[in-house]
Amino acid sequence: LAGGGIDQSLLQRWALQRRMDWTPEGGWRELFDTRLGPGEMRRLYTPVPPDLSVQVRVIVAPDADYHDRVYPYLIRELRGEIDQQSIRLLETALKQSASSAYQLFQWNCGPAGQQEDDCQ
Repeated sequence: LAGGGIDQSLLQRWALQRRMDWTPEGGWRELFDTRLGPGEMRRLYTPVPPDLSVQVRVIVAPDADYHDRVYPYLIRELRGEIDQQSIRLLETALKQSASSAYQLFQWNCGPAGQQEDDCQ
């Protein structure tokens, strides 16, 4: 939203992802899966004051779980158990995973009272 600052109460954020967890004792376990299946869609309904503009961005972060959980866990747990070259490879993968996010789509629309055709 643009027009004199962002009212945080108007912001909406969704994470479409599958979150897994792994433990040596239990193996892999699915925590949740909010990905969209074939033919599914997500609709945004939010009140927008008539004098504000709207911006919708879709940001894809394919390696977020690896960056946030998997690589740090492996580095922490395997340090001292595997050779330093392997640890360096994991650290390199961790650094690279921080920059894999990209913006897939952006939609901008002028003041909320305008027609959808005016959006780009």
